[in-house]
Amino acid sequence: MFNSKNRNQSYSSNHSQNNNNNGQIQQSGYFVKSFCQEHPEEYLTNFCSHIQCLRPLCPDCIEQHIQFHKQTNSFPDIESIKNVKTKCEKKIRAASQDLVSQLDVLENKNLFLADDFMDEGLITLKKQREQLINMVESYFNLLEQKYRNRINEFSTRGHTMNNLLEKIRNMLNELEFLKANLESPNQINALKKICNMDLRTTLELFKREISKLDKDQNYVAVEVQINDKRLDFIQQELFKYTNLGNIKETNPNAQMLQSIDELSEQPIALNQPVVQSKVVNQQDYEKQMQYQSPQSNNISTRSNHLYNTMNLRDIDRKFENKQLYLNMKEYFAPYCNQKNLHFFQHYKNILHICNLDQLSSSTRKIAVFDQIQLSEKHPVREFHKSIITNNGEIFLCGGKISSELRSNEVFKYDYNNKQLTMLQSMQHGRSSHSIQYHQGYIYVVGGFLDNQIITGLCEKYNIDSGMWEEMAELNSPVINSTICVFQDKYLVKFGGLENKQGTIEPNNIIEIYDIQKNKWTIIDAKFSNECTEKQLMNFRLLNSSCAIQINQNEIYVFGGYLDNKESNQTFILSIDIDDQQNLDAVIKNINLIPLLYAEGFWNNTPIFYSGKIYALQNINNNQKQECVENARVILQFDGIKWSEVNLLYY
Repeated sequence: MFNSKNRNQSYSSNHSQNNNNNGQIQQSGYFVKSFCQEHPEEYLTNFCSHIQCLRPLCPDCIEQHIQFHKQTNSFPDIESIKNVKTKCEKKIRAASQDLVSQLDVLENKNLFLADDFMDEGLITLKKQREQLINMVESYFNLLEQKYRNRINEFSTRGHTMNNLLEKIRNMLNELEFLKANLESPNQINALKKICNMDLRTTLELFKREISKLDKDQNYVAVEVQINDKRLDFIQQELFKYTNLGNIKETNPNAQMLQSIDELSEQPIALNQPVVQSKVVNQQDYEKQMQYQSPQSNNISTRSNHLYNTMNLRDIDRKFENKQLYLNMKEYFAPYCNQKNLHFFQHYKNILHICNLDQLSSSTRKIAVFDQIQLSEKHPVREFHKSIITNNGEIFLCGGKISSELRSNEVFKYDYNNKQLTMLQSMQHGRSSHSIQYHQGYIYVVGGFLDNQIITGLCEKYNIDSGMWEEMAELNSPVINSTICVFQDKYLVKFGGLENKQGTIEPNNIIEIYDIQKNKWTIIDAKFSNECTEKQLMNFRLLNSSCAIQINQNEIYVFGGYLDNKESNQTFILSIDIDDQQNLDAVIKNINLIPLLYAEGFWNNTPIFYSGKIYALQNINNNQKQECVENARVILQFDGIKWSEVNLLYY
């Protein structure tokens, strides 16, 4: 159904006064003019796009048709035939472009045929068999059979692909036919059919079939791999000498390894009981939380372990390839000229900025932050939060006024005047909250309210309207958590600290927020089979961590604090959400690539820039056993290793 912007207006149209017979058709430069069957002297000028109507209307029909919708408690969707025709053309054009794109994707996958490489592979295999005929006859027979099976799979794949190609071509032909009918006497029938077509669903079905082909078939050519150095050890390691590189091999130890692999993944109890907001019976806990000396690194007892696990494997696997797959769009918009890392220094009211474009183009090895002295008129509060949007706008909100009071003030940095501009205040004053930006909104989650009450209240700021809006509450009130955007549809919250019977303890919960449904849901995650028992025993959800989506299904979480002890922990949360909104979450790659330094992140909104992750990590002042206020370490991660861009004190 098409949406009209002026549905309640009075619809009318000038029409020809010529006396023509009912049904006579005249050609127009824009659309075919037809006469109304109910009012033979009137041209059909409008069209109701309501899915249950799809009816052409003349000016005399409109008022009666509106009354019909009122009687049926429905709303008319009336526009001129010209507008409907234009929208139909756009609908077909957009769908055709998408289908052509998918057709190109599909055709590009059919790059090679079985016959192109079958003979060459068999010749290679037979040559190797001749050298070891007495020893490995049965082994090569097995390889040949596997090879032929793979060729047959390609033949089956080709048949399936051809059927799908034919379906897409037929759909394109049908759309072209309907497009032509929009300029013919069959225009009305074409309008009805186009309005009834669910092209989006059809396109998604085609995409799904293409995706299924990707999952069901291996499109990489089978390669016969040869390693002559293994000839001396052929009896012990025959399968390493010659194998089909893209087919999983079986060796004499495979049964034992397979039995280990088939141990079920164990769920972890991330859905702890909900903790209601309570007054924390501690004096100025935020101060203790930030500056308390690191405690001894005591490992929790099994009974206090965050996760209940059973039948865990005691096998310490080694990661063969220590690399994470980074594939996300750039955070900053292409037109943005303020691609900055930033942090605010309270007390002194200084904004520190490092421009990433200048950093990447500079020959200096050490990044320098520009220091901007802000007016004392708008003090930067302790335990505030700030965020930079994808177009370079910097926002500052909240913070602690006194041990009992929290600020609800919100500011935007003015690059021209180099000062803060006050905006509409938050609905709740808060500190030690979490903050994130996404598609024109700034999201604020949890934190301390007045009187040090830990809250689950959340709100969001509409940058266009300048207004704050309430959001659904967290299931578990929390401070110092980390949140990140996921798949442009969700926010995911990790860890933090919560109030348990008057004491501050780690929050053991991951929650996901559906932006469209305005709903927080606790995630029941599980560990992957690759995790060792030692990793599981030491794993915790921390506070003041960083989190960022790194590819379609994975979030990378790193750093933070546990009981005032710094951590260099890293892990991946992999999330799969099917069409029925069923969610499957797996924690994996624990400490695969740990941080360079064990520390937390007060500024815990990392940025994806130039194919790498950039984050501002706290710097510990070992002499005072606290974090310095006027400096940060710029960390850079390329998927393989962490590196330090700067270490600069002012």
